[in-house]
Amino acid sequence: MKKRYLLAVLVILFCLNMSSVFAEPDDIYIGLYVLGVDHYDIPTGTYTMDFYLDFTCRTNCSIENFEPVNGHDFEDYTKSIGSNGIPYYRVESSFVERIDLKDFPFDTQKLKIVIEDRSRSTEKVRLIPNFKRSGLDDRIFFPGWIVTGWDAYSYDYYYPIYGTTYSTYVFEINLKRPFEDALLIFLPVVIVLLIVFFAFFLGLKSPDLRIAIVSTALFCVIMFHLALATRLPPTLGSFLFVDKFMLLTYFILFLFFVDTYVMEFCIQKKRIKLAKKIHSYTKFNLVILSIILYALLFVLFFAGII
Repeated sequence: MKKRYLLAVLVILFCLNMSSVFAEPDDIYIGLYVLGVDHYDIPTGTYTMDFYLDFTCRTNCSIENFEPVNGHDFEDYTKSIGSNGIPYYRVESSFVERIDLKDFPFDTQKLKIVIEDRSRSTEKVRLIPNFKRSGLDDRIFFPGWIVTGWDAYSYDYYYPIYGTTYSTYVFEINLKRPFEDALLIFLPVVIVLLIVFFAFFLGLKSPDLRIAIVSTALFCVIMFHLALATRLPPTLGSFLFVDKFMLLTYFILFLFFVDTYVMEFCIQKKRIKLAKKIHSYTKFNLVILSIILYALLFVLFFAGII
């Protein structure tokens, strides 16, 4: 009789163990509502977010069980209980994200909050966005950027060193720069080029003045480019769009400088007819070529080719 009882207990324990092994992972629905973003630093890619966070699940899913992958621990938070009985948290935390400035000043950025469970893998939990309890507050204010929307999603991330896969939740805010930013960057260069273009229509009596204007314009553009570079973090191995624009500007100013120098050389050698011929041919063609090159640069950029 005792053997039968012992056998029954062993069978029950085995069944309980097998049920835990083959049990479905707990689906944890995460709601995240952003109230504000502050201290967005482009050189370091850091920012601070103020948001509400809640978890809906079958088992215990307190905030202490989760951690931000791209930030510090959720240390600064307050807990409240909603009218539906679901606890939610008011959190303020700092995060970091890689900044992609390849398209600057037409770049777009994504500010992310990435969350994983501290210890439970995908065998135990799955993180799922709760879109009904997520979003951006209408009063959110982000100086220097335009908020174009938000998104939330989850995916499985495999850690090869541990041989374990964790469910990862991501909430992201999509940003783009205002058109005024690009205008303020390109407008000084355009003004300098217009001065060079108009100076190029001067007669052959003022070649020294044209050389001085082109040289000064080239110096101003270089100084402007260097000042612009100090505002941005170093980008190893890649050119920003603004760098390509400035390189094209250097090339165009160099063409104007060479043309002006050749005319000055012809005048000094008393070859006035040749100087007039060069001037009549290049004063319009160089301007037209410059406009075509800039137009081609922008067309290739917005087409995603460069």
